[in-house]
Amino acid sequence: MLTPDTFRVSEAVMTFPEIIARWPSLQDLAGDLSLPVKNVRRWQDIGSIPAEWFVAVQTAAKARGFTDITVRTLSEAAHARRLSKVSAEAANDASSTERAA
Repeated sequence: MLTPDTFRVSEAVMTFPEIIARWPSLQDLAGDLSLPVKNVRRWQDIGSIPAEWFVAVQTAAKARGFTDITVRTLSEAAHARRLSKVSAEAANDASSTERAA
């Protein structure tokens, strides 16, 4: 169940854009992961990293000395992103209900 505390906790979580921005460039992150830059650019555009890349991103981060980027950090970012979407949808629903009343 989502509670106001759930949303409060998620506010302190590192976001995917913040994680991606830790690398000097998208090219560097793509190179570290042996991916085409277009793939990483897509992650940046959608503000997400696919879960199947969490372990590889953690490994690449560790190689660069980013000890705060772990599978857990990435999972928390994914959870916060989902909560953000749920919160936005709830706000839109409430706004629509108020206008209809």
